[in-house]
Amino acid sequence: LEESDVKRFVKEAPEAAKGFTNLVWEGVSILAEKSPDVKSDMEKLGSVTMNFKATDSPLEVNMKISGGKVTGSWGLAEKADLEFSGSTENIMGLLLGSIDPLRGFMLRKFSMKGGMSLGMKVAPVMSKLAKMARGG
Repeated sequence: LEESDVKRFVKEAPEAAKGFTNLVWEGVSILAEKSPDVKSDMEKLGSVTMNFKATDSPLEVNMKISGGKVTGSWGLAEKADLEFSGSTENIMGLLLGSIDPLRGFMLRKFSMKGGMSLGMKVAPVMSKLAKMARGG
């Protein structure tokens, strides 16, 4: 995923991108459910909804952590606790773990709306979920 031209894929084949995104989220959800460490971290977070929006392509996805489970899908959630926006490359980097959430924010790789303290609590869980999305 990191080496593919996501920006082009999303622009030229939006329906395929939507289906692929939903499939990846389903896989991450299953893997997270099987990891006691990740599940415990998600339970401690409570309920958090996040939106991720690219500024240079139609890429828009959401992720919700609630009850120790993670779900995600194409499109933006109506109400999000945290909203991330940036280039397609940087949003994908954030989602796949090549950009650390805290370091990326400090280096202005993306912008974030929502509580900074919540962002700091979510960052380690996002990193673990990103590792799962990469197959690690």
